[in-house]
Amino acid sequence: MAYTINGVDISQYGIIPGRTDNSNIALSGWLDLPGRMGEICHEWAEEDGAEPYVLADEIDLAGIDIAFDGLIKGTKDLCLTKIESLLDDISSATDTIILGTPYGNFNVYLKSLTTKQDQIISEVNMIFRQPVVNIQPILLPAIATEKNTFSGIPFSSFGLHLKSLPDYIVGELRAHDLTTYNAERYKKTKRGTRKVTLDCWLVAFSMSDFIEKCNQLRIYFSESGLKEIRLYDKLLLSAYAADGFSISEINTSGNKVIAGFKIQLIVNSESII
Repeated sequence: MAYTINGVDISQYGIIPGRTDNSNIALSGWLDLPGRMGEICHEWAEEDGAEPYVLADEIDLAGIDIAFDGLIKGTKDLCLTKIESLLDDISSATDTIILGTPYGNFNVYLKSLTTKQDQIISEVNMIFRQPVVNIQPILLPAIATEKNTFSGIPFSSFGLHLKSLPDYIVGELRAHDLTTYNAERYKKTKRGTRKVTLDCWLVAFSMSDFIEKCNQLRIYFSESGLKEIRLYDKLLLSAYAADGFSISEINTSGNKVIAGFKIQLIVNSESII
């Protein structure tokens, strides 16, 4: 399937699908998990950390950016003519437009368009915004035994393999209103939220398998409640995602798909196993 905008093949605008950064396909971002909108927690002055808001009616998701990279062959003038034609057609839409891709159709609006022009070929980068992301229910993998798990589900069942030891951030001391003169201000306060970042490779054995695994991760991290994260059979975390996650560096080789998966979790509590 070709890339289309409101049913018009992008080749009509002289655009050839290219490659996004560190990827061998033209599209990125469409499988990201959106971040949350509004208040995500409450910090009590007398306590470290924060009280999380993780009930179903407390979770509202924002939109996501979907990036497309392409090429236009020809002179700078030809490139500008083609881009103006595309922008005219997009501007004539009275609502969101439909971005058609080999991986699905998305209701979006054009957030930005930039070109890097040359006399022979020009690069085109379009950032689309999908304001409403419909995350459809999907069956999660089964619980099993492994040293790294999400609520008992092995990382490997989602196709995930840690690149390195997770980054763990101890909450910073909160701001205070102490006033001093001729010296740096200091007052002992409680600490803010702790965070852990998981940086993984996601490996799938077909594009449909890849999309399914990403959608399973979307469901898992967008559902209500705290998530139990077990790391290396040594550390047990109770955590939640506030900023969603990103899927990047998507590369296909035959049927196999390998991509980067990165998520930062807010830690509510932790214990040594």
